[in-house]
Parts: sequence; C-alpha cells; structure tokens
Amino acid sequence: INSIKISKEKSKNIPSKVVVSYTDINDNFSKQEASVANPDSTVSERISKVNFIGCNDFNFAKREATERYNRANISDLRASVELFDEGLNILIGDICSITYSNILTNKLMEVVSLVETSAGNWKIELEEYDPLFFSSILESEPTYPDTLLPLHVAPPQVQNIQAVEEIYRRKNGQFDNRFKVTWNKSISPYARNYVVRFKIGGVVVGSVSETGLQTAFGPLEEAVEYTIEVVAVTSLFEGAPNSINRTPAGKSAAPSDVPSFDVFEVGGQVRLSWGSAIDLDIIDYEIQYGPVNFLWDDSNHVVLNRITSLRYTTNEIPAGTYDFLIRARDSVGNFSANPRRVSSVIVNLDDKTLLVGNGIYTDSTGNDLLVHRTKEVRCSTYEIIYSKSSGTETWADLFNGALLPTTGAIASKQTVPSSDFQHRSGIRDFTVDVTGTWRTTFSQTLYAGAVAEKFALKTSAAGSYTTYTASSVNSIARYTYMEFIGAGLTRIDLQEQLYRVDSVTRNETGTLASATGGKTVPLVGTYAAYKNITATPIYSGSAAAAYCVIDEVDFASTPNTFDVYMFDFNGVQINLQDFVWRFEGV
Repeated sequence: INSIKISKEKSKNIPSKVVVSYTDINDNFSKQEASVANPDSTVSERISKVNFIGCNDFNFAKREATERYNRANISDLRASVELFDEGLNILIGDICSITYSNILTNKLMEVVSLVETSAGNWKIELEEYDPLFFSSILESEPTYPDTLLPLHVAPPQVQNIQAVEEIYRRKNGQFDNRFKVTWNKSISPYARNYVVRFKIGGVVVGSVSETGLQTAFGPLEEAVEYTIEVVAVTSLFEGAPNSINRTPAGKSAAPSDVPSFDVFEVGGQVRLSWGSAIDLDIIDYEIQYGPVNFLWDDSNHVVLNRITSLRYTTNEIPAGTYDFLIRARDSVGNFSANPRRVSSVIVNLDDKTLLVGNGIYTDSTGNDLLVHRTKEVRCSTYEIIYSKSSGTETWADLFNGALLPTTGAIASKQTVPSSDFQHRSGIRDFTVDVTGTWRTTFSQTLYAGAVAEKFALKTSAAGSYTTYTASSVNSIARYTYMEFIGAGLTRIDLQEQLYRVDSVTRNETGTLASATGGKTVPLVGTYAAYKNITATPIYSGSAAAAYCVIDEVDFASTPNTFDVYMFDFNGVQINLQDFVWRFEGV
C-alpha cells in the first residue's frame, strides 16, 4: 500500500429500521410489510424502505430486512487505497484482507471501484465486508474491529477543574476580579475544544470555548456563588459536564503585599516610593518607621502617614537610623498580609548632600565574581538562578540529564558546586573614594528556598570587601556590588538591581585678580562631582557677568580646576575683572 484514507459512514445515514414491502399471494395479492428495528429505544428512528418485487412470503421478506439491516449497520467503514503493480491482481467484487500500520489488521473489505490513475498505479475504493451480513439475527458489531483506533464516542467528564479568583488591572487603571479556570486534558483522542459555562442560580451568565486548558472570566459579582462547568467537545459529541462551585471574595479579600519599597534621605528630606499592591479597592498605604528590626504591632514605632499615592516626601523624621514598613489598606479595613520592609535607613537631615552617582548593576562575567550559578536564563537585567543543595551535586542532578560528552574539554566545564549558590553583580567603580550614604535596592521573586541579600563596599586601599545586610550604609568606598546567597533548593528571579551614593558637599572659596581673557581656578581638594559653582565679579559696570566653564579633563585630574570668563551686556567677552568664587562639591 502506498497510501490509504479511511472514513466512517455518518450515523444519520445508517438506518435503525428496515421495512421490506412484499406481495401476499394468499391475501388477494395485497401489499404487506416485514420490518426489523434496533432494539435500543433511545436510538433515533431512521427508516429505510425497500419494495421487494417478486417476494410473496413474509419469512422471505423478514430475512431480507434482517440482512439489509446487518449490512447497513456493520458495513460503515470505507477506504481508499493506492497500489502499484499489485492492483493488476484485483477485480471489482474481490474480498481483500487489509493490514496497514497500526490502524487495520486483517480487515475484510470488498472492492467497489478500481481505477488506473497512471501507468502501474491503481486506486481502489473499498467497503467493509463481513460474514455477519448474512446472519439471521440482528447484528451490531463486526466480526473484526473496524480499526485499532479508539471508538469515537462522547468524551468522559473533564477532571480536576480548578478556579482561582485573581485581581487584574484594566486598561483604564482600575482593578477588577475574575476567575482563572484550569482543567486536565480530556482522555478522549477526539476532543478538539472545551466549552466553559459560568452559571448563577442555574442561569448561564457567560460561556467561552477554548482549545487550551485554561480560561479567565470576569468581572465577577461579589458574594454570589458561581457554578463553573467544563465539557469536552469532539466533532460529533459534547461530553458529560463536570462542575465546581465558587464564591468570589471580592472586596473582602485582603490586598496583596506591596511589591517594592524604596526609602532614602537626601538634601534634608526622606523620600519614599513603592509599587502598587493589587486589590479591588485600595484606599491608601500605611507607612511606619521605628528602630531597626521593629515589628508592625510593636509599640515603639511611629505611623508616618497614610498615603493614597505611590510617592511621599517628608522632613519630619529626626536624625537617626530606622527601619520603614509599608502595607496596603482597602475599604473594608484589610491590610496586606505582610509588610514590606526597608532596613537601616540613615537619616542625617543634611541639606548639603549630593547624588554622586547611581545606575544599574550589570551581570558579572568574571569567574572571581561568580562562585556558583547552576542555571541561568537571562533577558536584559532579568535573571533566573537555580540551585540544588547536595554535597555531590552534579549536572544530572540539576537538569535531569547527563552532560555530553562525559570526558574531554566539555566535561571540564562540569564542576561540582557547593551546597549554596552565590551570585554577584558586576562591580561598580566610582574612580575615587567617596564618603557618603551608600544605598542599594532590588526587586526579586523567590519561588523556592531562602536567599540572603547583601551589598559590598571597598575603598581603593582595602584588600577585601565589607558586606552589609542593611540597604543603607554611611561609609567610605570606591567599589560596590550586590550579592545573593541561596541555601538549599532555590529558585529566584532578580530584577532592578540598582545602586546610588549621596555625599555631603564641601565648600571652597577665594578671590582672584583681573586677567586678560579667562582664568583657571585651582581647587585644593579632589572632587568626584560638583553641586554648584558661582563667580561674582568685583566690577562697577552693570553689564558685566561671570560664567563658569567646567573642563571635564581638568576636572578629573588632581588638583581639580574650573574656568571663569566674563561677558558684557551684549554677550561679548571682556577681560576678566577681580571676582570672588565659590565651589561646592564632593
């Protein structure tokens, strides 16, 4: 067989009752009927009538009706087969035994059509043949199974229906709730889609068709019980429904935890920002501060404020080192289950601080920075890190498969990691030692295990790094990196690894005499950044003005310098007059 196509006759074309008309010679040649029918009364009645000319006996007509019923109900398999030279040995009316792949085994079929499509190539059409065609009783199943494929019957009930209420944000920024519904795949090989119906009090309020194994439905009515019904559907049948009942919590559900929280002090102000929690009706966020490691219900904390926005700035916090906690609150009075904490924030209330530098930690590439990463999937600054704790941990333990080959150059890459993993970001170099408040922030999703977060600082002269668990440290440093240490079987998603350093500015002032053209002002100290430079001319002309120009090359050298020029009212440069200068930087 070169190829084969198999089809089954549609049920609507198969009679459930056969009626044969005959002539009764014993009753004045009157027309009479003999019939047979499917004994299953639930089967739809589909009648086939036959006028049997020449038949004048009831038993003869009854036997004819039985054989026609058997042939119609058993012979529902059709096949179209393409052959090569073997087709020469086949004639219309032949009974063939067909075996093909894992579909047909010794299936008897009758040739009803034979066509030579091209030289040596034959196409034959076949219909199912069975000795039971000539049975004197009604038959429903063939002697040999039609195919080895499972019967196309109504699929059974879908199992393991799950419905979880979730809060989602619409395009207009408002929140709504919906059911996320999942179910197991139907065991029927013919299932092509699933119909999910949502009912309230038996009335369908929503219906969706899905080819996958999940769907979502919302928004939902609050405190109303829903019946969620799932059925598998084939091309012929809709299966028996299976359902579960769920009542959405709605506004009575507590808000999610605040996803991120950042606190720092600069310029005499404490600035707080946080990510939006998820809930149907968040009305505000409560912020508390207190001693390091204080708890939400402790009596030694201060409620800073309840804020409706996602930003807050205050200068009312006294100098000191504090922890800050935040929770979302809804209209029912529910708080987030867990407060989000920012630890050891230093507040010095110095309005002379200056942002020296900030940015994003990058992924490390040097082996000295990466002690152990067992698996990484990375997109931009997003990383997924896996670790499994075992003293004899191997590649196969982690990834359920051997590394190929097991010897040679590639095998040398397969090392046995330690029981924990240590991931470090790339080192950030500020080129000079900076005295100030060093802060680091990050967002993470921890799926399994436990992870300790630290950030490290080192001066240009120090031989090793000092690591801190606090997110804000007042220190002197030039280099910084972030470190994540996981214990045991761990999976963590890392995003937004950020850093910044703010320093208190220093001042230098002086007076310089007149000069032709401009003047370069030397500074005594070495600076990494400046906040403000002024030059005030000692000059009687009302149109004179002083401008400061920073030469980046000179400014990066030792000692630092900047240039001063003067212009008249029309913007024309004039000779420099005596002037007083003031420099503020770090």
